[in-house]
Amino acid sequence: MKLVMKFGGTCLNDGTRFLHAAQLIENSIRKGDSVVVVVSAMTEVTNSLITSTVKAADGDQKTIINFIKTLLERHKKAASEAIHKKTTQEKVIQEIEELVRELEKVLISISYLRETTPRSYDYILSFGEKLSTIILRATLEDMGLKAQSFTGGEAGIVTDDHFSEARPLMNITCLQVRERLSPLLM
Repeated sequence: MKLVMKFGGTCLNDGTRFLHAAQLIENSIRKGDSVVVVVSAMTEVTNSLITSTVKAADGDQKTIINFIKTLLERHKKAASEAIHKKTTQEKVIQEIEELVRELEKVLISISYLRETTPRSYDYILSFGEKLSTIILRATLEDMGLKAQSFTGGEAGIVTDDHFSEARPLMNITCLQVRERLSPLLM
């Protein structure tokens, strides 16, 4: 059977919850199911990203620096709790650090410009899911499962250009998602 499993922020609150989600996925795979997983940002991360974006637009770099430090430590801790193999831990922590550095650059840039566009706002909000995806993928790999992660765009989702209120273009999205994910579910 082909399954789509969705884990919201509460289900990914910390490393223990990431591990539990991975075990649920593993159980389905061991039963012979093909599984696609969709994840949200960890609890309160999206709200923190929103707050930090507003503070960045106000030019508040001190808040950005504190937020980045907290965000990085929280995700590194979750990865360390969920992933047991040191080599996998080190690899995922490096990915987390790179992604958080990118987010920091965007927020600092906004603090200099003192403005946020709908496009930059959407881009910033995507970091929560990206970070969760990295940790869950690595947790599955740590358990010996083959896993790949994709952003929505990488999976084939295409939207209109109404940033902050975008709607999927269903015809092309269905075609592209099928083309990109179906071969992985064989």
